[in-house]
Amino acid sequence: MSIQALGEALWDKTEKVRPAVSRGGYYYALYREITEMAGAYASDGFRFYEEGDTVNAHAAITYGFGWLDCGCLLGIFTDIAALDDLPVIKETVAPKLESHLKEKTARYQRMLTDALESVIINPDKESPVHQAAVVVMNKAERHLKKAGQSIKDGNRLQALGELSYGYGFLDAGIRAGLLRVKKNRHLFTI
Repeated sequence: MSIQALGEALWDKTEKVRPAVSRGGYYYALYREITEMAGAYASDGFRFYEEGDTVNAHAAITYGFGWLDCGCLLGIFTDIAALDDLPVIKETVAPKLESHLKEKTARYQRMLTDALESVIINPDKESPVHQAAVVVMNKAERHLKKAGQSIKDGNRLQALGELSYGYGFLDAGIRAGLLRVKKNRHLFTI
C-alpha cells in the first residue's frame, strides 16, 4: 500500500465515523476529540505528502489511525472497525529524506519507550474498562516491538509507522482516562 492510499483510508474512515454514544455526554466529548485528532492528522499527512515529505506524511497518517482505532476499541463509533495491522507500505523515501527518516524513527522509538514507562493503568481491576486499558498498553508495546523488527529488517519507513500508530493509540488511551501519566507529561497529547 502507498502512503497516499493509507491517508485516503484514514480520511474515508474519519468522514464516515458516527457516534455510538449520546450527544452531550462525556463519551461524546471523547468521540469528538478522537475524530478531530484523526481528521487533523489525516489533513496534515496529505499536506506533507503534497510537499514531498513522505516521512512526516507517514508519521502523521499512522498517528491519526492510532487515535481512530483506539476509539474503535472503546466502542464510541458505529459501523467502523479498527485495522487488524498496519499495512506494509510499498514506498521508499527520497534520498534527501533518508537522514530525516533515520533520525525521526530513532527519536520516536526512544519517545514511545519512555512514554510506555511513564504511564500506568488507571481503572480499577474490577472496572469493565480495565481490560481496555490493558489492551491499549499491549497494543503500544506490540507496535514498539514490530518497529524494532522492521528496523532490523531495514524498513525504517514501516518502523516509523508502527511507532506513530502505537503512540497515537497510547495518547488516545490517556485522553480516554484508561491510562494515567505518572511522569514525563511532556511526552503526551493531554
